[in-house]
Formats: sequence, C-alpha cells, structure tokens
Amino acid sequence: MKKSISAVAAFAAAVMISFSASAADIPMKRLGKTAEYASSTAVSTAELLTSRSVKNTLVIKPREAFIVPAGKKLVLKAGCKVQGTLYIQQGGILSVSGGKLDISGSVINDGTISIGSKAKLDVRKDAMLYTSADGSFKSNSNYISVDLGANVACLGSSSIKGGSSANVTKLVPTPVSGKVITTDTGNVVISSETISVKTALSMINVDYSTAAEVPAGYVPETTVLEMENGGSIEVSFVHGEIAQIGNAPMRYILRTAELKDPVTDYSEKLAAAWEKKWQSISKDGMATPKVSVFTYEMSDGSWFVAMIYPSYQNDRAVFYRLAGGKVTELAESSCGLDLTVLKKGSEYILRSTSTHSFISGTNGATSLSVIDDYYKIGKTGMTLLGSFERHIHGDEITYTGVLTNGDYANASFSEYNGLQEDITRGSVVACQADFDNTGDLSSDYYLEFTKRGSDLAGYIADRLYTPERENVVYYG
Repeated sequence: MKKSISAVAAFAAAVMISFSASAADIPMKRLGKTAEYASSTAVSTAELLTSRSVKNTLVIKPREAFIVPAGKKLVLKAGCKVQGTLYIQQGGILSVSGGKLDISGSVINDGTISIGSKAKLDVRKDAMLYTSADGSFKSNSNYISVDLGANVACLGSSSIKGGSSANVTKLVPTPVSGKVITTDTGNVVISSETISVKTALSMINVDYSTAAEVPAGYVPETTVLEMENGGSIEVSFVHGEIAQIGNAPMRYILRTAELKDPVTDYSEKLAAAWEKKWQSISKDGMATPKVSVFTYEMSDGSWFVAMIYPSYQNDRAVFYRLAGGKVTELAESSCGLDLTVLKKGSEYILRSTSTHSFISGTNGATSLSVIDDYYKIGKTGMTLLGSFERHIHGDEITYTGVLTNGDYANASFSEYNGLQEDITRGSVVACQADFDNTGDLSSDYYLEFTKRGSDLAGYIADRLYTPERENVVYYG
C-alpha cells in the first residue's frame, strides 16, 4: 500500500463543487481555496481539499504536480493538459467526463481513473500513464491515442470498453521483461542486470520515499519494466522506497505537498490583523463593513495588499506587506478604486486614483474631482511622493492642483503633468486594478465580512492564489 499524504475521508460524504471560468484553459491555482498549495525549489504542488468538478480545461504546467488525495474526487468536464505530474492517490478518483486528457508529462495512478464515453485520451511520445498494482483504470472512450514511444502500463485492475479492440493493448500492455540498472551520480551506467517480470513487479510495489536526504555512499538504482508495446516504466529508489517514476519526481512532490502553505498562513494572519484593525476603524461609525482586497506579488516573493473599505464620502485603505511569514501594516490613508502598481528597477510605486462627484457653479451642474496619489512601497512603510487633483466638467478640465503643505494649490496644466512625470520617469506599469467597472463610484468587488458565514480568510486567500481576476490587468 502506498503512503498516504492526507487522511482518508469517506468518499460518499465528500461535497462536489462546480467551478467555471471565462477562459478555456485554467491553471491549477485557479482552483482557489478548494486546493492547498505549496512550493519548493523542485516543484509546485496543489492538493485537492474537497471533491469538485472543473468545467474548463485544467492545465498542469511543467514543474507542477496536482494531487487527488484519498477520499476526494476530481471531475474534469473539459479535460486536462498534463505537462507536469497528475497524481491520483490510493482512494482518490479522477473522472474525465469530457474534453481530452492530454498527457505530455506524467499521470501516476494509485487510485481510480475513469475516462468517459464523451472524453478523449491522448498520451504523447515520452509521456507516461502509469497505473500501479493498487490502482484501477477504466475507459469507455471511443478516442484513444497512444503515440509510439509513450510509456503506458496498467498493473492494477482495468475495464476497457468503446473504440477498437486495439485500445486494450494500448492501455493495458503486457509486461515482457525487467532489469535493474545502477548508475553513478553523473547518471553513467555502472551495471545492468536482467530480472524476471515477477521480480520487477515485486520491487516496484513499495511505498514512496519522503526522505529529506539520500544516504552517504548512495548508489542510484532503477528498476525498468519493459512493456510489449515498446514503452517502459522506470522506477528509482531511495532507502528501498520509490523516489521517482519516469520523469515524475515523487519524493519531491510528496515532500513539497507536506509543507505548510504560506498563502493559507498569510491569509489567516491578515484576516486576524484586519479584524483587529476594524475594531478601531468602526468606532467612528462612518465606515461600512465591506472590504475590497487588492493583492500584488512582488519580485522578491512578498505580497503588497490593500484592504479598501468605504468611509464617509470617500474610500480608505489599510496597506500591508506579507513577507517572511509576517504581516506588516504599512500605512492607512484615503484610497481610490483604481490602483496601478509601477515598477522602477527594484522599487515599486502605487498610484491610487480616486474619483468623487460634486456640485459646481450656481446651476447645480455636477463635476468630478479626480485625485492621483503616488506612494513608494517600502518594507515597513509607505512614502507619499505626490498628490494631484483635477476637476472635470463634461470633457473639460477646469482645475489642476498639487498637494502642498496639506492643501491643494493651483498648478498649471504643464506643471501638473510634469511633476507626475518626474515621479514615474523610468518606471513601467506592472499591474492595474479597477474595482469600479460600472462607474457608479463604488466598488463592484467586495466582501461584507461581518455577515454570518462570510469567510474573510478564504476571500483573502482566493485573491492571493488567483491574482488574475476579471478586474485586474497585468503587464510585461
């Protein structure tokens, strides 16, 4: 029995969640809080936390691994592009009900895979579809493509229906021989010994290794199981346990999946910090318990976060930086609903654009006041670089001013533009977010976090996991 990396849950009690997105392909991090994420230098992992279906094509990129753990079911309605590793743990279920399971990386199955009659399966050259002795593989598909040079094996139970009779040989080929290969650390073969199929099957039916280090004097050893269709399954070991299957680095995948997910940690800490902050904010009675969360991941791996909330006549925000496992409050100030992150070398500038309406003149006409605030984002605080106001009446700019000594003073249009150009010179736009798509001067994307059942930590985590939202544009 293979090693479990999460507790076995009763599958019948698992709740199915349906997911939809506008794009045809979605990365595994778009599954949000229904999966837990972790990263290491070797691989990034996503482990399913609850059974669910995915309506669009899931993409597992190279150096990524998606895990369907025991007691969970993943239903793919539009297939999956497996460029990295898809691992179905013993007791887990993968159901492909539509689209194509397109494998150019590795699928390692210790659980159950079911390919529906409306789905397709394509295993490309050098890719792997491996079902261990603990697993089960079922196919009712009429479309099966296994390229010459693909590595396919089903050592567990199987049920192949639909399509031609050749599909049985494609998906459940017979093992024909085995061998054991030892190499040096440079992957140069030291020895190669032919073994029986029975011995090879026995050698690879062991647990997975999650050893932190290989032993001193370690000699890499690989068992190769050759199949009748010309493919093969190569299994490497550490301490007599499976470290790698083909190109799937199982030891690194399992070790990484066991790490504490930093995003979950950050979201819980930030939610706690915000709820404490809100106690003081709400005392003046002018703020509304709605929060719009803007996140931007900087090049050093830290996050800049703006927690924006509506207050009397304007919006305000508390700004945070998430780094080194800590949540640091940077500043609190007025804030617009149109945010732009500018990158200048290793420095970041936030431009906050806020828009307000006011009555101008004696005829009761409405004008707009637009304020652009520029902040340098630091590690422990934010520095105001400049604040600029313009009034717009119809298509005409009727006033331009610059913040001086706490008040806006008249500035010529050229001075108004020139001072802003001085601040932004040498920078590029990295990200832009507009929380007011409808133009009603209020946020369209927010959580009423004091409502019963509201999940503030989950809401924050979703914005850390999936920064590419419909109101956010990334550049470069």
